[in-house]
Amino acid sequence: MNYLPSKTITVFVDTVTEIFFYLEIVVIFITHNLLEMWFTLFVGSLIFLLYQLWLKPLRHWEKQNVQYVEPWPLFGNLFPVIMGKQSTAERLQELYNSFGDERCIGIHLFTRPQLMLKSLSLVQLIGAKDVSYFESNAHKWQDLGGIFGVSSMRSMFRSVSDHASNFVRQLPAEEIDCQDVFPRLATDLLASVTLGVVNVLVDETNELFAATRNLLTDCSIFTNLKELLRLEPRLDFLGDVIKKQISERESVAANMLEMLLQLRDGKELEPHKGCNCMVVLSDEEIVNCAKALLLEGIQTTSSLMCAISCELAINTNEQQKLLREIDDTLQGCNGAITYDKLVDMKYLDMVVSESLRKWPPKDTLKKICGSDYTVRTEEGDIAVVLEKGSSVIIPVYAIHRDPKYFSCPGKFDPERFSDENKCNIVPFSYMPFGVGRESCIAPRLALLVTKIVFFHLLSQFELRVVDKTTMPMMYMNPFSKSREHCHIGLKKRK
Repeated sequence: MNYLPSKTITVFVDTVTEIFFYLEIVVIFITHNLLEMWFTLFVGSLIFLLYQLWLKPLRHWEKQNVQYVEPWPLFGNLFPVIMGKQSTAERLQELYNSFGDERCIGIHLFTRPQLMLKSLSLVQLIGAKDVSYFESNAHKWQDLGGIFGVSSMRSMFRSVSDHASNFVRQLPAEEIDCQDVFPRLATDLLASVTLGVVNVLVDETNELFAATRNLLTDCSIFTNLKELLRLEPRLDFLGDVIKKQISERESVAANMLEMLLQLRDGKELEPHKGCNCMVVLSDEEIVNCAKALLLEGIQTTSSLMCAISCELAINTNEQQKLLREIDDTLQGCNGAITYDKLVDMKYLDMVVSESLRKWPPKDTLKKICGSDYTVRTEEGDIAVVLEKGSSVIIPVYAIHRDPKYFSCPGKFDPERFSDENKCNIVPFSYMPFGVGRESCIAPRLALLVTKIVFFHLLSQFELRVVDKTTMPMMYMNPFSKSREHCHIGLKKRK
């Protein structure tokens, strides 16, 4: 959708700027007025600066001969988002659908040119194969996959299950605000298994919860601007908490911080801990590891829980199928859920997978070129050359809702992920936890926490729609003046 002919504007400004430059020289030589000369230089420099910062970048894709969506000056292609008309995910989906079968298109997020990938072959190439060309935010500790392996999940299962059971017992049998309860629960569970910090859920004044909740929910343009300008060190508090835990060396069952500290000391983790590699970490690296795990884990897990609860409340047939599976599982394990029984719950896994498809925790993935990179056509010809520092985005939300890959993409249909159907899913059309080295830190942990919470929740309650339930469901718009909350009702099961 074109909102303003930026090409016309930029050409006009180019002409005006050039004319003004020559007039400026003429005025200086004619008047010999020092004050007027400096004023003229100041105004001319200001116009030139604004042109370079705001308007010149909008011609980037035209010069590259790449199909692009006409942007607004300053706001780029995000103007409907700024105006509160669309969420960022919906806007990027609209841009994704703008040019039919193009393999990639040019867009502007504010004034920054971004190459949006549409072809799954390009997603695979840039996201997974040619990773050496792109800067990675991956930390050294992301190679320690064993820490988040099956053995580690087994060892922490009982602790997570007990926390989730306590959470369900504290819920009122009426109505909850998902965007308050689930971030609190995710913070409590992940702080416990990573740092050994407990009771975040029941303590509403807990500083750890307040800090992480603000990071997850305060996405206003003013907050982001303060962070960009380094006016508000929003992560310092978390680092202080983690450093305190390191100094106290608290040992809690399945405490991942304790495992990382063993690596700091040069020790090999015990086999049952799930990691038998030898990687030495510094204190600073451990702090960054734990901080990233906590923040990304809370964001992923809490958003997934909100999506599942609302989808099940709206889609009662699917909820009833899941309730029957939970009842059968409880009967099969004599009322005491085990890790193996939870993993064997196929319909629960299908519900979680479909929720991740419709509502991926990250609507886009971003790659930054660490060196020049050539994007080629399917025939091998040069399509565009990306210079070092160029940005590439993978529109996860849009791809997950592309009817080429998922029929009736707006429908909540867990059967897409049944044993019979999931083999038909096109590779790289489903990437809720990212792709390549930029993928989610610990997807097993997020899935374990989510599944055990809904097992205990649905064993006690049915979820239902109430007056405050947001319908239809939608992504949050960070530029809205008010943020909608997602309420669901709880009906005690007999």
